[in-house]
Amino acid sequence: MWTAVINDHNVRVYPNWVAPDFFATMQIPILLGRTFYQNEKHAMIVSRSFAREQWPGQNPLGQLVGDGKQKDVVVGVVADAHMNALNDDDALEEYWPAADEQMTGMVVVARSDGAVGNLSAAVKSISESLDPKLFPEIRSIKALYSESVVQIERIAGQSLCWGWLQSAWLAWVSSGW
Repeated sequence: MWTAVINDHNVRVYPNWVAPDFFATMQIPILLGRTFYQNEKHAMIVSRSFAREQWPGQNPLGQLVGDGKQKDVVVGVVADAHMNALNDDDALEEYWPAADEQMTGMVVVARSDGAVGNLSAAVKSISESLDPKLFPEIRSIKALYSESVVQIERIAGQSLCWGWLQSAWLAWVSSGW
Protein backbone atom coordinates (compact mmCIF):
# COMPACT_ATOMS: atom_id res chain seq x y z
CA MET A 1 0.00 0.00 0.00
CA TRP A 2 1.13 3.54 -0.67
CA THR A 3 -0.42 6.95 -0.16
CA ALA A 4 -0.96 9.31 -3.07
CA VAL A 5 -2.21 12.85 -3.29
CA ILE A 6 -5.02 12.98 -5.84
CA ASN A 7 -7.05 16.16 -6.32
CA ASP A 8 -5.56 17.70 -3.15
CA HIS A 9 -6.32 14.87 -0.73
CA ASN A 10 -4.51 11.76 0.46
CA VAL A 11 -5.76 8.38 -0.70
CA ARG A 12 -4.54 4.85 -0.02
CA VAL A 13 -3.60 2.92 -3.15
CA TYR A 14 -3.19 -0.85 -3.11
CA PRO A 15 -1.01 -2.31 -5.89
CA ASN A 16 -1.60 -5.82 -7.21
CA TRP A 17 0.47 -7.85 -9.69
CA VAL A 18 -1.83 -10.33 -11.39
CA ALA A 19 -2.10 -12.83 -14.24
CA PRO A 20 -4.39 -12.06 -17.19
CA ASP A 21 -7.09 -14.47 -15.94
CA PHE A 22 -7.14 -13.05 -12.39
CA PHE A 23 -10.28 -10.98 -12.93
CA ALA A 24 -12.23 -13.89 -14.39
CA THR A 25 -11.05 -16.21 -11.61
CA MET A 26 -12.07 -13.77 -8.89
CA GLN A 27 -15.26 -12.79 -10.76
CA ILE A 28 -14.27 -9.12 -10.79
CA PRO A 29 -16.10 -7.54 -13.73
CA ILE A 30 -14.11 -5.66 -16.34
CA LEU A 31 -16.17 -2.50 -16.76
CA LEU A 32 -14.17 -0.82 -19.49
CA GLY A 33 -11.35 -1.96 -21.75
CA ARG A 34 -9.69 -5.35 -21.38
CA THR A 35 -7.53 -7.56 -19.21
CA PHE A 36 -3.79 -7.96 -19.75
CA TYR A 37 -2.20 -9.85 -22.60
CA GLN A 38 0.26 -12.58 -21.66
CA ASN A 39 3.74 -11.07 -20.99
CA GLU A 40 2.44 -7.51 -21.49
CA LYS A 41 4.54 -4.67 -20.08
CA HIS A 42 3.81 -1.02 -19.30
CA ALA A 43 0.07 -1.60 -18.96
CA MET A 44 -2.16 -1.22 -15.94
CA ILE A 45 -5.76 -1.75 -14.92
CA VAL A 46 -7.41 0.42 -12.29
CA SER A 47 -10.45 0.06 -10.06
CA ARG A 48 -13.56 2.13 -10.73
CA SER A 49 -12.80 4.20 -7.60
CA PHE A 50 -9.27 4.88 -8.81
CA ALA A 51 -10.55 6.01 -12.24
CA ARG A 52 -13.23 8.27 -10.73
CA GLU A 53 -10.77 9.84 -8.30
CA GLN A 54 -7.90 10.33 -10.74
CA TRP A 55 -9.83 11.31 -13.89
CA PRO A 56 -13.30 12.58 -12.88
CA GLY A 57 -15.59 12.79 -15.89
CA GLN A 58 -12.90 11.52 -18.28
CA ASN A 59 -12.27 8.24 -20.05
CA PRO A 60 -9.44 6.51 -18.15
CA LEU A 61 -8.49 4.24 -21.07
CA GLY A 62 -5.22 5.37 -22.61
CA GLN A 63 -4.28 7.60 -19.66
CA LEU A 64 -0.61 7.45 -18.71
CA VAL A 65 0.41 6.81 -15.11
CA GLY A 66 3.88 7.00 -13.62
CA ASP A 67 6.77 9.24 -12.77
CA GLY A 68 9.97 9.92 -14.62
CA LYS A 69 10.83 7.80 -17.62
CA GLN A 70 8.48 4.83 -16.90
CA LYS A 71 4.84 5.40 -17.80
CA ASP A 72 2.13 2.74 -17.88
CA VAL A 73 -1.00 3.03 -20.00
CA VAL A 74 -4.43 2.25 -18.54
CA VAL A 75 -5.94 -0.60 -20.59
CA GLY A 76 -8.89 -1.46 -18.35
CA VAL A 77 -11.16 -0.50 -15.49
CA VAL A 78 -12.56 -3.14 -13.13
CA ALA A 79 -15.19 -3.10 -10.42
CA ASP A 80 -14.05 -2.20 -6.91
CA ALA A 81 -13.04 -5.41 -5.18
CA HIS A 82 -11.30 -4.29 -1.96
CA MET A 83 -8.91 -7.22 -2.35
CA ASN A 84 -6.39 -5.78 0.11
CA ALA A 85 -8.53 -3.57 2.31
CA LEU A 86 -11.84 -5.14 3.23
CA ASN A 87 -12.56 -2.40 5.76
CA ASP A 88 -11.33 0.56 3.69
CA ASP A 89 -14.09 2.03 1.51
CA ASP A 90 -11.75 4.79 0.32
CA ALA A 91 -9.06 2.37 -0.91
CA LEU A 92 -8.11 2.55 -4.56
CA GLU A 93 -6.67 -0.46 -6.36
CA GLU A 94 -4.32 -0.70 -9.30
CA TYR A 95 -3.23 -3.83 -11.13
CA TRP A 96 -0.14 -4.61 -13.19
CA PRO A 97 0.71 -7.74 -15.16
CA ALA A 98 2.77 -10.12 -13.04
CA ALA A 99 6.27 -10.68 -14.40
CA ASP A 100 8.38 -13.58 -13.13
CA GLU A 101 11.54 -11.49 -12.82
CA GLN A 102 9.81 -9.01 -10.49
CA MET A 103 8.20 -11.54 -8.18
CA THR A 104 9.92 -12.22 -4.85
CA GLY A 105 6.76 -13.81 -3.46
CA MET A 106 3.22 -14.33 -4.56
CA VAL A 107 -0.29 -15.28 -3.67
CA VAL A 108 -1.94 -17.79 -5.93
CA VAL A 109 -5.72 -17.56 -6.14
CA ALA A 110 -7.64 -20.63 -7.26
CA ARG A 111 -11.39 -21.05 -7.53
CA SER A 112 -13.06 -24.38 -6.78
CA ASP A 113 -16.61 -25.65 -6.60
CA GLY A 114 -15.58 -27.99 -3.80
CA ALA A 115 -13.93 -27.59 -0.42
CA VAL A 116 -10.50 -25.96 -0.20
CA GLY A 117 -9.14 -29.24 1.16
CA ASN A 118 -9.75 -30.85 -2.23
CA LEU A 119 -7.28 -28.41 -3.80
CA SER A 120 -4.51 -28.84 -1.24
CA ALA A 121 -2.87 -31.95 -2.71
CA ALA A 122 -3.00 -30.59 -6.27
CA VAL A 123 -1.58 -27.19 -5.31
CA LYS A 124 1.22 -28.74 -3.25
CA SER A 125 2.09 -31.11 -6.09
CA ILE A 126 2.23 -28.30 -8.63
CA SER A 127 4.31 -26.05 -6.37
CA GLU A 128 6.78 -28.86 -5.62
CA SER A 129 7.19 -29.56 -9.33
CA LEU A 130 8.05 -25.87 -9.89
CA ASP A 131 10.34 -25.52 -6.89
CA PRO A 132 10.75 -28.15 -4.15
CA LYS A 133 11.57 -25.36 -1.65
CA LEU A 134 8.08 -23.85 -1.93
CA PHE A 135 5.75 -24.31 1.02
CA PRO A 136 2.31 -23.14 -0.03
CA GLU A 137 -0.11 -22.02 2.65
CA ILE A 138 -3.60 -22.91 1.51
CA ARG A 139 -6.55 -20.99 2.92
CA SER A 140 -10.03 -20.28 1.70
CA ILE A 141 -11.19 -16.78 0.78
CA LYS A 142 -13.76 -17.12 3.56
CA ALA A 143 -10.97 -17.71 6.09
CA LEU A 144 -8.99 -14.72 4.81
CA TYR A 145 -12.03 -12.44 5.09
CA SER A 146 -12.81 -13.84 8.54
CA GLU A 147 -9.30 -12.89 9.67
CA SER A 148 -9.88 -9.33 8.41
CA VAL A 149 -13.20 -9.11 10.24
CA VAL A 150 -11.63 -10.42 13.48
CA GLN A 151 -9.05 -7.62 13.31
CA ILE A 152 -11.79 -5.04 12.81
CA GLU A 153 -13.81 -6.47 15.71
CA ARG A 154 -10.72 -6.48 17.95
CA ILE A 155 -10.05 -2.80 17.24
CA ALA A 156 -13.72 -1.94 17.81
CA GLY A 157 -13.70 -3.82 21.12
CA GLN A 158 -10.55 -2.04 22.27
CA SER A 159 -12.04 1.32 21.32
CA LEU A 160 -15.22 0.49 23.24
CA CYS A 161 -13.23 -0.50 26.34
CA TRP A 162 -11.10 2.63 26.14
CA GLY A 163 -14.23 4.78 25.84
CA TRP A 164 -15.83 3.04 28.81
CA LEU A 165 -12.69 3.55 30.93
CA GLN A 166 -12.59 7.24 30.03
CA SER A 167 -16.26 7.63 30.94
CA ALA A 168 -15.76 5.83 34.25
CA TRP A 169 -12.70 7.96 35.06
CA LEU A 170 -14.59 11.19 34.24
CA ALA A 171 -17.52 10.10 36.40
CA TRP A 172 -15.16 9.27 39.25
CA VAL A 173 -13.35 12.64 38.94
CA SER A 174 -16.67 14.52 38.68
CA SER A 175 -17.98 12.87 41.83
CA GLY A 176 -15.29 14.62 43.86
CA TRP A 177 -13.04 11.70 44.73
